[in-house]
Amino acid sequence: MKKYIIAEITCVILTFSFIIYTVTTTTGTTEKTAVEICQDLVADMSTDDLTERNVNFINEKYSVSSSVFSSVMCLSSDDVMNVKEIFVGVFNEEADSETISAFESYAEDRFNLYNGYAPEQSALIDNYILEVSSGTLFFCIDDNAQAIYSEFLKNV
Repeated sequence: MKKYIIAEITCVILTFSFIIYTVTTTTGTTEKTAVEICQDLVADMSTDDLTERNVNFINEKYSVSSSVFSSVMCLSSDDVMNVKEIFVGVFNEEADSETISAFESYAEDRFNLYNGYAPEQSALIDNYILEVSSGTLFFCIDDNAQAIYSEFLKNV
């Protein structure tokens, strides 16, 4: 009888130890930077006419503070009729609803800007993808957005 009690106590201790180890070593966020994540993503995207953007551009364009991200990568075009773009940002902490709302507002404003006179651009914008996975925000406007998003999920 004592052998079974000792075995049960050992199992309980090992189970709790495993749970504590898992919780303390797994944060749920990616260890990669936004640039590392984007390296494989842009392979599915025609980036010849896209330019890498700096932090100031990102702050103004999306109306977000880049300080909520530990790293960012943004590609967009200088041509106003080319609405394709990709943004990847690794959050410092948990994703916040204010930042996500800012990207939703940005996409809505872009759609309203092109709707009525540029149907191809507005259709592309209307099918944007905005998701957060593993503490990383993904925003993409592209005709291959779904394929790019699938690649993103493999990389985070």
